[in-house]
Amino acid sequence: MKHDDRYSPEIRTTPANLRSRESSLYLSIFGNTSTGVAPKEFVNIFFREERLPIEEGWKRSEILITPETMNDMEDFIVANSNWTQSQACEPLVIGPHSII
Repeated sequence: MKHDDRYSPEIRTTPANLRSRESSLYLSIFGNTSTGVAPKEFVNIFFREERLPIEEGWKRSEILITPETMNDMEDFIVANSNWTQSQACEPLVIGPHSII
């Protein structure tokens, strides 16, 4: 996030923003790209079994998923979430001299 502040100060990245963006992505992939309604079974299989739920009937969306198509869903998630950060996130080490 320090990198974001330095190179894109107009964009505020917070843990809540990252969580909401991630959620809007998987809801778009496994469900309706407009409403975010997705079968819970598909999402569970993806995260618990680390596979696409093709055997269960999931099919790739015919609508191209872009940052723009996820914006409304992300805004909806943020507006309806009561998430607060309970503790600081651990630093993420991405290289010998790179910690974010």
